[in-house]
Amino acid sequence: MGYGNKNKQQLGEHVSLMEAQFSDHFGALDDQLTELKQSVDELPVLKSSVDQLKEEVTAMRQVCTDLQGMMQQLLYIRGNDGAEGSNSKHNRSNRSGDNNHKEYFQYTNGNLFPKLPKLEFPKFCGEDSYGWVRKAERYFEFHPMEETYKVNFASVHFEGQAEHWFGTYIKAKVRVHWGEFVRDLNSRFAKLFKESVIGEFHKLRQLGSVEQYYNEFETLRSLLVNEGCRFDDGHYVQSFASGLRDEIRLEIEKLSKLIYLELYILPGSKRQH
Repeated sequence: MGYGNKNKQQLGEHVSLMEAQFSDHFGALDDQLTELKQSVDELPVLKSSVDQLKEEVTAMRQVCTDLQGMMQQLLYIRGNDGAEGSNSKHNRSNRSGDNNHKEYFQYTNGNLFPKLPKLEFPKFCGEDSYGWVRKAERYFEFHPMEETYKVNFASVHFEGQAEHWFGTYIKAKVRVHWGEFVRDLNSRFAKLFKESVIGEFHKLRQLGSVEQYYNEFETLRSLLVNEGCRFDDGHYVQSFASGLRDEIRLEIEKLSKLIYLELYILPGSKRQH
């Protein structure tokens, strides 16, 4: 009897111990479930925060893109504007950013691009066709257009002899591209212009100061080079000297002889002695 009571007592203690362990275990599970429920409740907040962060990152990327375009445009402006332009830019920098955007940038399809500089298309009256073509093609680099439209656009800026020639020329053409037009234009005007420049170059004489004469000489020499004339440097030097006034030319000839003697004749005589 005593032994049975003892077993019951031990069994009761064991059951009590198990109940306590289960109570602690379930208590821990309850705490974990509570934390899990809180985490689940916070998921919408976290998702909203993540979405907001994504929007901010996207906005920052757009700002970086806009700033990069602005820096490129500012570098271009600094490189091409003079002191006056720099002062005006300094004044404009004190205005709002929106006004600067309107002045220097334009939005195309939602993207920010620098505005193209305003250029005037060169006029052509029949002189220096090669030079005119170079200027026209630089214009088309900033203002692209169809090849056939380039011809009509350029013809609006023809004057005098060039305008009369184009009126006859275009009647014989159904559709002419820019490259063909340039070849025909140079074929018509370049040879006559080249002959005219060569004649002026060889007839050039000093009438005013040496500086004025030099500027006229350099202008004609540049035109000759552009027209493909292949004179050597000695020819240009001789032409320049022959166009100077007699008193200046004679002094230069005397000086040249002295320099020649000093550089070539006298050193040889010293070596012989």
